[in-house]
Order: sequence, then C-alpha cells, then structure tokens
Amino acid sequence: MKKIFDTQLEAKVDARNRLNDAANNILPLLIANFTPLVGQKIMKASGLMEKYKGLVPTTFAPTGDPPEVQILLNPSNYTFSFRLKTESFYKHHNPAYGNCVHYEEEILYVGEFHNNGGLILEKMCAFQPRKTDYNVEDVRAARLAANRAEQLARDTDAACHPFGRYDHY
Repeated sequence: MKKIFDTQLEAKVDARNRLNDAANNILPLLIANFTPLVGQKIMKASGLMEKYKGLVPTTFAPTGDPPEVQILLNPSNYTFSFRLKTESFYKHHNPAYGNCVHYEEEILYVGEFHNNGGLILEKMCAFQPRKTDYNVEDVRAARLAANRAEQLARDTDAACHPFGRYDHY
C-alpha cells in the first residue's frame, strides 16, 4: 500500500529524498559499469546498444514500501545520461477530490560523447553525492527566510525611490 501524506510538501520531501537516495546508489554503479567502455561506441540511433543494456538497472526500490524509482535512458547526442522518475501521494485539501500525486525527476549525467554528437563514450562524469535528509521543518524555515529576505529587498528598493538604484554616468 502506498503511503499518502497529509501535505504536498511532505510528498515533495519524500520524493526528493528517495530520488536522491536512488541517485546515490545508481550513479556510482553506472560510472563503474561504463568506465571500461570509454572510447567505445555504446549507442546507436535508437538508444543504448543491446549488449550494454544489462549494465543499467531499470528500477530502484529502497527498503520499505515507497513507489519505485524508474531509470530511463535520457536521449542526447552530447551527454550519456539517465532520467530518474518517482512519485509520492498526498491528500487533496478538498476531500471530495481524493488524493493527488507529486512527480519528481532528475537527470543523472554519467558521461559525455565524442565530438558533441558522436555515439562514442568520451569521458565519465564525477560522482557527487546528493542530500537525502531533507525534512519539512527545514524547508518551511528556508521558505520563511527567503520570503523575509525578499520583503527586505523590496523595502530597500522602495527606499531608493525616486532616485532608483543606479546612476547611468
């Protein structure tokens, strides 16, 4: 049974943390699997060459009962990348509408192709871990701080009236 969150923000945080967890697990695997193939043709016009498809997991399901994370080849002539997709569910503010879904996606850059458009894997990207411990309270606090800073900027800008912020000479 899929978990249904009370708020959209809870669903967003859940989806982002799961997506980043999947990225942290999948990207090192993809880099390790494809690094020996640098300098070789790994793609054809319709996608990844058949003999290399086994090097790519198709889904990632962490422990527990969340929706899985889908792993899809992201077509490009320039970068070797994959699109991760997942979803989380939350209650609509009007119960008559039932539940809503929040979709979350991210592109994992694994490598680059030769001559900006070739199908030969030229180099691999470096792995950079993603944050997996976002929480609702921190996001709410950051939003509040951003709103306060934005209001301060508007007030400060208004104090410059009628002279403006810049002189042109």
